[in-house]
Amino acid sequence: MKPNISLLILGLLAIKLIFLPTEYTGDSYGYACEIIKGKWISGHHLLHKYGVGSIWKILQIIGIHSDPLQVGVILNAFFGAFSLMVLNGILKSKKYPSTSRWNWILFTASCFVFVRYSSENETYIFPIFFALLGWHQQLRGNPWISMLSYLIAVGSHQTYLIVCAPLIWNPSLGQTENNNPIKFSLRSLIQRMDFNFKGIRRAIIFLFLVLGGYGIAAYFYELTFVNLFFQDVQSGLVQTTPGFKNLIFAVINTLRIFVQLHGELSYQILHTWPIWLGFIALIIYLIVQIIQFKKNSQKDSNPECDSAINTNFDPIPSISIGPVFSLIFTWLFALYSVGNLEFMVFIPFLIALISSEFSHKNLQSFPIENHHSKHNSNSESNLKSNFTSNSNWDSNSVRTKKIISFFT
Repeated sequence: MKPNISLLILGLLAIKLIFLPTEYTGDSYGYACEIIKGKWISGHHLLHKYGVGSIWKILQIIGIHSDPLQVGVILNAFFGAFSLMVLNGILKSKKYPSTSRWNWILFTASCFVFVRYSSENETYIFPIFFALLGWHQQLRGNPWISMLSYLIAVGSHQTYLIVCAPLIWNPSLGQTENNNPIKFSLRSLIQRMDFNFKGIRRAIIFLFLVLGGYGIAAYFYELTFVNLFFQDVQSGLVQTTPGFKNLIFAVINTLRIFVQLHGELSYQILHTWPIWLGFIALIIYLIVQIIQFKKNSQKDSNPECDSAINTNFDPIPSISIGPVFSLIFTWLFALYSVGNLEFMVFIPFLIALISSEFSHKNLQSFPIENHHSKHNSNSESNLKSNFTSNSNWDSNSVRTKKIISFFT
């Protein structure tokens, strides 16, 4: 029986809507107050308050009385679910089986950073949805639709300029001279890299569109471009001189991407029974996954032989590494911002996107080659001899493929 991923996402959304927070962050209250007061101008998140505020105004007009705080929280819950749906679509396009997609959706939705900010009136969930939508459309060959989605993501939160530009650039790793897919030396990576100059041009166009959008907004707000674009810096809300605490908080908050670390946890663990239920459910889930993994591994009685007689000598597929650069730049910017956890919300999704480049389809197309004879081994007997003679590959590649396949 295949797991129903749509039902999983709807269940997670229902839990968020049923158990709405009773307390919120200071920023959540601040954004709500600014919407009520009509102070919708913000260089850091140009479109966010316009989106939440407009929906709040519409609800007021049609007689549904609410406040911007509630509207923002509910919208974030829905856009969090939409983001998971788009992620599922991306993984599905990469030929991920439903069980693997279920695991990745559950992993991403369970990360502390996503649980927290999809339950607040914060500004970090909207851009995730539009950035994922942009990547999805980019993979489907719709560059200008994806460009529009990326622009909305940056308009929702300014820091997504750093997130989206590498995705638009999207360099890739291709075939090496010796055709070895598992090789990570710096020289090999440079040899394999396709710098995608068309992507560079699109990234430059994207940058000019963002700057032009801020220029138009500054004109209508009767502000200078610099005052609008660097509003938080000029307001003293951003520390511009890095120090040792940047590294300390970056390391701590990198761990907090996945699980909360706080002194209050000791009390909660001892006095809050749902946490114990969560631990028990997690242990049961991991046991079931390990058992399932062992069963799947045992189905293939001799994977080495199966791999050796594979006559499909397709070239190594191109592996997109735009998400890798996006992950690196995102974390470095969070490091510069004193390890700000808020700028790491997209990282679980980026990890999933990176894993999607190692899908089953890609792994199965990895060729097995003989370093002494690259072009004259098309028969089954030659393939078998190649496999047995290549000790480096036959001892490591199958093991590597098994380890990666557990996560894909």
